Formats: sequence, structure tokens, C-alpha cells
Amino acid sequence: MPREHKAEEKGDDGADLSARDVKLQAAAGAKGRDADVDADDDDDGEWLVRRVIQYFFDDDAFAGTFERFAEDNCHVFDLDSDEMKLEYTTIYNRFQSLFESKIEDYIVAQGATVSQFYESSLRPPTLTCS
Repeated sequence: MPREHKAEEKGDDGADLSARDVKLQAAAGAKGRDADVDADDDDDGEWLVRRVIQYFFDDDAFAGTFERFAEDNCHVFDLDSDEMKLEYTTIYNRFQSLFESKIEDYIVAQGATVSQFYESSLRPPTLTCS
């Protein structure tokens, strides 16, 4: 009989898991998310917004990409001049394209679409009281 039909399963630590927990873990694994994501978060996409925020602030490879971009382009900018050169716009557009592609790739890797991310980011977060 498939595991999902059993009432109890053993987790990696030997603790009993309910059938619901097993299904949540399987679904989370398939989507590349943490297994402890609440089922209610699946409906509103809040999990996706949290994951993108975490990726933005905590991923060293993501940060390294933009540090290298800055190092490769910093020589173009003249800090002593008030002039806004046309070349600055070209560099900004390349930066924006790189940023968007990295974020989009991450969202897709999470099993979601950019449209789902935009919709989720426009909703107010769910507040829970402990």
C-alpha cells in the first residue's frame, strides 16, 4: 500500500508523522520548499514571497553576481561629475535585466511563475498571533 494511505509514518528523526504531514512534506519537496510550510500559505502564495526575500538577502551566489557586476562597471562612473552620461543608462538596463533574470529563474525553480509571485506580493501578509 502507498505510504500516503497509512495513518502514521516515521520521520527522519523517528517521530510519528500523520498522513497530512507526509503529504505536506512530499508536496513541499516537489516544489523545492521547506516541509513546514503551512497549507494555508499554499493558497495565498505567501511562502513564495518569503522565499524570494530570503534568496535576495541570504544567497551568497546571488550577492556575488551583483558584486562582480559592480566591480566590472564601477570604472565608468565619475563621482566628481554632475553629468548623467548616457552610458549610465546602458549599464542600469543591463543591471536590471540581470537582476530580473536571476529572480525569475529562482521563482521558476521554486515551482511557481512570475505572475504568481507578483500576485502574491500585492496581497497583505497573513498575520498570526501566538
